[in-house]
Amino acid sequence: MIERNSVESSSELPDYTNEDVVRQIFERDDPGELKRYQEASGLSTEQIEYYVAFAKMRKKVHEDMAVELEGRRASSQTPSQEELSAGLFREMLEPQVRQAVFTLRNKGYPTYESGFYGIGAVQRIGVESDRFAQVQISPEVIKKLTNIGVQVELTSRTIELKFDKVVSLDEIQAAWDLLAEDLPDLGHVAEPSNIPSAEIFRSRVNSLDSTGK
Repeated sequence: MIERNSVESSSELPDYTNEDVVRQIFERDDPGELKRYQEASGLSTEQIEYYVAFAKMRKKVHEDMAVELEGRRASSQTPSQEELSAGLFREMLEPQVRQAVFTLRNKGYPTYESGFYGIGAVQRIGVESDRFAQVQISPEVIKKLTNIGVQVELTSRTIELKFDKVVSLDEIQAAWDLLAEDLPDLGHVAEPSNIPSAEIFRSRVNSLDSTGK
């Protein structure tokens, strides 16, 4: 009988380069799994606890969204004009970023991704066609966010929020709403999203309308 070493070989470890694998480790919050990941990654105990908290928050958000969406589909399949343009029901967006997405779309920013991003404490809203290229966030808003531990990174296509401490979903929403209200109005609503999932959404809505079912 061959005894196994107490430390697993690298070939037996999970694929820590796989984001989904690492996120699931954080969600399960198993002490043994987390210790092995910590040893492999070099993260501090505080960092591990931080990532675990946000991973659990993300999981809870998605579980609650599934319930919300089931309720929406049971009560009404008819989308609003805003939903048709975005190519989704409001309930398909994570709640902390939901209002900000529609605020931005009404200001002319064609969003296509939003919410939790990656395995850390990062939130992102992405837009098509470099629509953020000429946009600046006001110094007042940057200062307010910095004072509550939020770092903002703006590129031509994305806004990211990075948190230096564990915060509540309401606090994340407040940060997004503040940013969305601050960004300049482009003078028109965003054009309908043309990403594949949005096209499929509108196709299904049209199919329901034509069949009456």
